[in-house]
Amino acid sequence: MAEELPYSYDEMAADFRAGKESAYDHFFRQYHAPLCYMAYRILQDQQAAEDVVQDCFLKLWLQRHQMQDTRQVVAYLYTTVRNAAIDAQRKGNVRDRNEAAYANLTDSPVSLADDHLLIEAETLRRLYSSIDQLPPRIREVVELHFLQDKSYREISELLQTSPETIRKQKARALAILKQLLMFCLFFSR
Repeated sequence: MAEELPYSYDEMAADFRAGKESAYDHFFRQYHAPLCYMAYRILQDQQAAEDVVQDCFLKLWLQRHQMQDTRQVVAYLYTTVRNAAIDAQRKGNVRDRNEAAYANLTDSPVSLADDHLLIEAETLRRLYSSIDQLPPRIREVVELHFLQDKSYREISELLQTSPETIRKQKARALAILKQLLMFCLFFSR
């Protein structure tokens, strides 16, 4: 079950170049969270990471006429966010909590650490996309348990059901996510 699109990748790229907000919204929904994660891993400051990503989406919108396909849009986003986050970190706009970890950054286009961040961000995007495909009640249990760190008891009180039902829904969610993510692994674009 790959990500469902209202139209093809070629149509999306054409609509994006033409300035249709629905195509922009698609990219924003799919890539905002993983890009923020990647920027945060570099900057160690959530607000600064979100600012960097927002600026990069604005730059993308202004450069949309140059984007030939969806892969170019995605590559542009990841590269622009990475470079902007590193620039912000180097300029000292953000308190550097991991100075030693980033002291060896080079000017090369992509380093091994950058590859790792890209893989983490893309994995996170696919995970969130898969969570969005879960049935509503099961998705709610996953979000409350894994994203908000609530216990079975807290979730059962919120959803007015038994902790055993919550446990079963979580197990079902994990089984569905495993299938969805395995499908993404073997059949991703």
